[in-house]
Amino acid sequence: MPEALVCPNCKAPLRIESTQVLTTCQYCGYQIKQTAAALAVSAPAAGPHLIERIGLAVKGARTVLEILAAGTTLPVEKRELLSTVSDNQETMTVTLVSGNSDKADENRPLAEIVFPVRQRAPRGVVKITLALRVGADGKVSLSLVEEGTDNRLERHDLSVAVAS
Repeated sequence: MPEALVCPNCKAPLRIESTQVLTTCQYCGYQIKQTAAALAVSAPAAGPHLIERIGLAVKGARTVLEILAAGTTLPVEKRELLSTVSDNQETMTVTLVSGNSDKADENRPLAEIVFPVRQRAPRGVVKITLALRVGADGKVSLSLVEEGTDNRLERHDLSVAVAS
């Protein structure tokens, strides 16, 4: 029978099977070691870290492409290269979400950005770099830059939950 526990770091629910020796909190990255006598807890790397993962909701597929995993030590910066999915695409909609579900609609939306694409070309030719920066305080900066142009969009008004 699984035993219900709470993570001592972020207070998120944990489920540890009686046969499981080691599990990691999906929210903050704490490692929980189950022994016959007690539970021994070891913290992730020192410093603030993400409680939930950050990802892109993939339109049409209803899934999430993970950009930063839960437990990632902050501050951090990550870049992803995106490309158009149709010929002569005029806009790209980027939906940034926070949560640990693989289903896009079960995560908290952080931002939905409609980015105007300047270049007209066959699908996959136009490349857009997404840069995501998360500070130790949970402040999120997002930028989108279309390669080969001066087309750029930035957002600095986002935030996510962090644990220390």
